[in-house]
Amino acid sequence: AAQAVAHAHAKLVVHRDLKPSNILVNARGEVRLLDFGIAKLLDQGVAAETALTEQSGRALTPDYASPEQIRGETLSTASDVYSLGVVLYELLTGKRPYKLEYASRGALEKAILRADPGRPSDAVVDTKLRRALSGDLDTIVLKALKKAAADRYPTVAALAEDIERHLQHRAVLAQPDSGTYRLRKFMLRNRRAVRAAAVVTASLLIGSSVALWQMFEAMAQRDNAVYQQQNARVTNEFLKQLLEDVGASGKPRTLAETLDRTIETLELQYDKNERVSARMMLEASIIVGTVGKKDRQLALIERVSASATRLSDADLLAEAECYAVPTLVDKDLAAAKARYARGREAQSRAARAGTEVMITCDRAEAWLLASGGDSAGATMAFERILERYGNEPAMSVGTRVSLLSDIGLLHYRADNTAGALVAMERASRLLDDAGRGRSMTKVLIMANMAAVMSRGGEVLAASQQQQAVIALLRQVESAGDLPPGYAGHLANSLLRLARYEEALKLAQEDAQRAHTAGNTRTGALSDLIAARALVKLGRYDAARELLAQAEAGLRVNAKANQRMLNEVELTRADGHLLRGELDASRRIVSAVLERLGYPERRDAPGLGSALFTSARVALAQGDAATAEQQAADGAVIAGRVARDKSQSADYGQASMHRALALAASGRFAEAAESAAQAHTSLAAGFGAEHPEAVEAARQLASWRAAGALR
Repeated sequence: AAQAVAHAHAKLVVHRDLKPSNILVNARGEVRLLDFGIAKLLDQGVAAETALTEQSGRALTPDYASPEQIRGETLSTASDVYSLGVVLYELLTGKRPYKLEYASRGALEKAILRADPGRPSDAVVDTKLRRALSGDLDTIVLKALKKAAADRYPTVAALAEDIERHLQHRAVLAQPDSGTYRLRKFMLRNRRAVRAAAVVTASLLIGSSVALWQMFEAMAQRDNAVYQQQNARVTNEFLKQLLEDVGASGKPRTLAETLDRTIETLELQYDKNERVSARMMLEASIIVGTVGKKDRQLALIERVSASATRLSDADLLAEAECYAVPTLVDKDLAAAKARYARGREAQSRAARAGTEVMITCDRAEAWLLASGGDSAGATMAFERILERYGNEPAMSVGTRVSLLSDIGLLHYRADNTAGALVAMERASRLLDDAGRGRSMTKVLIMANMAAVMSRGGEVLAASQQQQAVIALLRQVESAGDLPPGYAGHLANSLLRLARYEEALKLAQEDAQRAHTAGNTRTGALSDLIAARALVKLGRYDAARELLAQAEAGLRVNAKANQRMLNEVELTRADGHLLRGELDASRRIVSAVLERLGYPERRDAPGLGSALFTSARVALAQGDAATAEQQAADGAVIAGRVARDKSQSADYGQASMHRALALAASGRFAEAAESAAQAHTSLAAGFGAEHPEAVEAARQLASWRAAGALR
């Protein structure tokens, strides 16, 4: 049943009324989830109420409702986790979680909101059943029934995984991770072997084995305590030195200057404790990567790897090698694969590979999947990491945010703007809750969310958020040295807003920063944006050279960058179109459409852009029928990608080209209707003063004046 709910959640649907009568199990043991009558589509991770439920009252079954349902709050997938917890409690005990003073809906709602449910094991009389329920099952059920949604299992899949782990006598993730607990689980999984070994060896080792185990455990704890003590001491000394140094300059340092001084200070600390300094340098490399300095990041990771090798620290070596992979996939795919192999080999040698190491190498593996063109597989891999380790105390907020950002980025590349924004909103809330709402990572998340909004056609709103992000960065960086990528995103929005000179200047500056930092893909993308601006400005020769440069950078990893390579071709086609070279333009666009599988396939990322260009070419050639069909298909795609098609400039552009094609065929009433839709979307997505919004209004007025609409 949980797997069925998890499938619904993956499709962005929350059920809202899970109860035994809605879970059908047939004679073959197959589960069917029933009654999605009050289910809702998720929007950014929450299920908003419809007008129906707002007018008719809350649709819910009180016995299985979550606290947030009782309060009438906006719901998320966590509400379904709670309801499944109630179902599981009833399945195990035959009772509901709350003891009521008197039977009434009010008493029930009061209990759901305020009373803590008792342990399932305390709700049964049978001694054998009580023993079976105590421990894991108590823990699983009570975690699912937490009052606060954030304290429950993060996903239904995580709840299902813990149930599976219990059934397999493996450690459940909700259980405190003690050595005794894990040993007990091992013995349960291997009853026969443990029993046989105990019979043979008990008489010989009953005294010495306990003594040896205690001795080795004490030694391990002592060594770890010494290391942690050294780590804390050196870290405190380092931070004190860094703060004193920053304060001594008489003025605040920029972020770049602070990073440089941090690394210099770490270099000085190496002789005192290389192991601790190397680990801190690895953390510094992550921050360097966040601000887009890829070459510097890789150089620091090389230093850490060298130290780890010299110290025979397989744990640190595995983490360093795997950290390098996401940075390398767009720069040198063969090197990325080699680093991943070395990281996994080191992980296999590590005596106690920590959770962060395993997450880092699993994340590297997911990025290699993405680099091979398997975005769907990579997205699932990242989600599995969150499900597998989401309840581990060792998973830091930063790691959770990175994984959610990875998921959001892959959804963005696949044109799933709703999925991208859900993941990025979760990451943003995690940072806010951790008191990191003004961190560099939060700025990066804000910038990425703006890029997603732009992809969904909300170009004007995206540009405003991008400008706010850059203003915030300039406060941090008094020298104005922006990290690569930020100005490029704004340049792309300004390009679409027909502010071509501004877009060109920003894109060229961003490309220069990216190439200097060794950020190959970002540099190529900014080169492409600059080339598109040059085409719009009629500077075709300069655009041709820049397009060749962008293509070379993207072909470093052609599989992962195929969408952007198509955009290079479409920019060339746009240049031919603007110069009146219609046959050349159509040949290029037709080749791109064939590569994307059109017309058989309608879900390829980037297809909407190709159809937009192709419809323009067909109109210029007088092929109204083809233009209308391709513009209509493009409108369907833009509507699917957008959060709200009435706010999407992409939907507006496609609708306007369909209107022009209909008018060319003499179908003026239909043309006026399509133009009205286009004007609404263009004015919202681009702004009412945008040339295309103004032209849509003019055409609409003209057709109406001619009596096209009655």
